[in-house]
Amino acid sequence: MTHSVFTQPWEACGFVAGYENKVFVVIPITNISQDPDRFLMNPQEQIRALCMIQSQGMRLIGIYHSHPIGPATPSPVDIAAFQYPGVLVIICSRDQEKWVVQCYKIIDDDFRAEKMRIVDIG
Repeated sequence: MTHSVFTQPWEACGFVAGYENKVFVVIPITNISQDPDRFLMNPQEQIRALCMIQSQGMRLIGIYHSHPIGPATPSPVDIAAFQYPGVLVIICSRDQEKWVVQCYKIIDDDFRAEKMRIVDIG
């Protein structure tokens, strides 16, 4: 969520990876979109991140991005642009002064909420 705070008013984006369904790494990726209401991952950073995930024997669990001024649900543009079947969409959104995080699966042209549990293993 920190990445989302620092990139305002632009959307933050990145990958969430780990083993099975447990996240072990969050990889911020530069948003190169010229539109503050959209994200487009830097292709070189995206490829490097995917190679690192694979080389560590992890799998891509989710793609996160922020909605600094929008709802914590996938937009029609998010749904239309989604290219990762089976990967979760994690959205960090600002609700008044609080940030909220929601998790979704995109299926065809729709989305459904998924349960997510955040634990501190430190």
